[in-house]
Amino acid sequence: MENTNKANSQIVIFTHGIDIDGFGGAILGKLAFENPTIVFADNFDLDEKFVKTLQTNPQFEKIYIVDHCPSFDLCKKIQETPEITSKIMVFDHHKSRQGKEDQFDFVNLVVENAQGKQSGTSLFYDYLTRSGLLRPTKALKEFAKLTTLYDNWLWKEDEKDGKNAYRLNTFFQAVGREKFIGMVLKTLQRNSDKFEFNEEENQIIDNFIQSFNAKVNSYIKQMKIAEHNGLKFGFVEVEDLFKNDIPEVLRSLNNPLGISYVMMPIKNRESVSLRHIQDVDLSKIAEEFGGGGHKYAASFPKSSAKYQTLIKTFDDKNK
Repeated sequence: MENTNKANSQIVIFTHGIDIDGFGGAILGKLAFENPTIVFADNFDLDEKFVKTLQTNPQFEKIYIVDHCPSFDLCKKIQETPEITSKIMVFDHHKSRQGKEDQFDFVNLVVENAQGKQSGTSLFYDYLTRSGLLRPTKALKEFAKLTTLYDNWLWKEDEKDGKNAYRLNTFFQAVGREKFIGMVLKTLQRNSDKFEFNEEENQIIDNFIQSFNAKVNSYIKQMKIAEHNGLKFGFVEVEDLFKNDIPEVLRSLNNPLGISYVMMPIKNRESVSLRHIQDVDLSKIAEEFGGGGHKYAASFPKSSAKYQTLIKTFDDKNK
C-alpha cells in the first residue's frame, strides 16, 4: 500500500486537527513519507504553531500545509523569506481564502475544479501521486473522495457514496482522532482495491450511532433562538462531536425551529462553529466575527469582540 520509494527526509505536515479532511492529510503523509512530523492545528492557531515549529527545527526539507492556510500577514512574511518559500506548499480549499492568501505562489487554493468540489485531502492526494511520492490505488482514491464528500456537505446528495462518507466521519466520532488515523491506515493497507470497514469497525459505527442520537436531541432541546442581521439562528454550546449532526437532524425534521443556521460554541475549545439549516453563506457571517470557512460550514474564535458583544446581549436578555 505504501510507497516503496520512501526516503528518510525531514518532512513536516501541518494539517487541520479537528476533522476528517485534516486527518486525511496526516494519513497521506504517513503513507508517502518515512516518519514525517505531523502538527495538528486548530482553526485559529496555525500561525503560532507554524512559527514555533520552524523555530525549533528550521532544517525541514519540505513543509506541507493541508486543509489550512497561514494568515495573510504570515504568508507575506513567508513570501519574503526565500529559504522557506523554496520548500513550502499549501493545499487549501476554503472559499474564504480566495482573493487573499491565494495570491502567494506557494498557496495552492482550489475550491472547485473540473472534477468537482475539492478538499485538502484530495488536493494533497493528487499532488503526492502526480509527483511519484505515493502510489495511487483504488482504495486511496475512494478514501479521498469520501473525505471530500463529507467535508463539503455533499454526502447526502450522493446516492452511491454518501452513506459511506457519513459512516467514515461517524467512525472518527466513535474512536477519536489518533485511533481513527491508525485504523484507517490499516484499512487502506488491508485492501488496495476498495476502501471498506471490516465487521468489527462497522459494529463500532452502528453502536455509536445508537447512543449518539439521544445526545443530539438533548442539545436541540437546549437551543436558544436569536437573530443577527435579519436571520434567525439557533444557539447552543456543544461538544465538538455533535456540531455536524445537530443541524443535520434539524434539516431532516424540516427545520421545526424556523432558523437559518446554528451557532455553536464548542466546549473546551476556543472556537465557535456555524452550520447551515437554510441556504445561507456562513463564510460571510464567520468573516464578520473574524473567522472563515465554507458556505455551509464555518467557524470563528470565541475571542472575537463582536461575538463577546453578542454573548453579552444574550446575558442581558436573560437577566
